[in-house]
Amino acid sequence: MRLPLSEAMRDTPPASENARTDRGFRRYPVSLPIVVCPLLPAGERGRWTRRSTVLVTDISLSGLTFLSPNTFLPGSRLEVQMTLGAQTYFVQAVVRRGQFVALPGRRSWQCAVQLLRGEEAVQFIPRLARYLYAQGARE
Repeated sequence: MRLPLSEAMRDTPPASENARTDRGFRRYPVSLPIVVCPLLPAGERGRWTRRSTVLVTDISLSGLTFLSPNTFLPGSRLEVQMTLGAQTYFVQAVVRRGQFVALPGRRSWQCAVQLLRGEEAVQFIPRLARYLYAQGARE
């Protein structure tokens, strides 16, 4: 089934069962590894921050949800490193909510983040839209 880009961007209920219904963009269930890194607050220097590989479980043009072994508190800012095709993008995001979830044999932190609009996002969002469009065409 081919999904028009306008369909992917319209206001619709989320595609994944764990997403809320007040989203601005359609959410797509995915299984996509990315790298996240906490950003230091303005003016804070010298603290080492650790990059983590996490698993994205759903994504939209405005945000994503991922599973992580690390806890990220609401309001925290992250750098999201995502590779789409041959291009790697670094986009800033803010944590909106998080909770522990039970997975087979372990617990994991489920984290929902909102992508922040900035220079990086100007290039990333259109590429993400094309990626989601292509994913919809495969269904």
